Amino acid sequence: GCARAMQEVLELTSRAGFDQGVWMAQLGLADAALLASDIPRAITICRQAMDTLHELNIECAWAQAAAELGAAQLMARQADEATQSLRKAQPILQVGEGEGLILSHVAVLCALRGRPADAARLLGCSDAWHAANQSRPNSTVAKLEQMASAELDAVLGSAEFARLRAQGAAMVGDEPYRLARAAIGVTLDP
Repeated sequence: GCARAMQEVLELTSRAGFDQGVWMAQLGLADAALLASDIPRAITICRQAMDTLHELNIECAWAQAAAELGAAQLMARQADEATQSLRKAQPILQVGEGEGLILSHVAVLCALRGRPADAARLLGCSDAWHAANQSRPNSTVAKLEQMASAELDAVLGSAEFARLRAQGAAMVGDEPYRLARAAIGVTLDP
């Protein structure tokens, strides 16, 4: 139902020339595809949204679309592609929007890359961000976190996973974002 509704919104906004509605509908369609585990479709739609946003020169939304693309690639276990997408999404870490989203995504990337301690810490950072902002992870983030948590619990053991996750939740200031940036290979100019 969600996919049908977003497809209708996409068709209506396209016909009306409402560019803002087009990219929003595209990202809604990508979310619906991810929920349905149609990863190839989600990847295609995210790329279309990024093209739309590039044409409109809306950088922050473009970064959010890149994060969504990264999520789809993570679900497909495409670590190299997801790394590139998350590098494109890193402006989210600079503008103060979507930190919980990107922290979770980078945590999953660390789990795929064989960095379980960093992955567990970043999941804790995401937990703390959501608690501080009185929010819950969206369905895509929740799905990614469940995927990573199961793997980390198996690799680290329950007690160590919990300890590292709590350690991440206790990070303060810019520490979580420095860890996330380092994990995707991004440094900021001084």
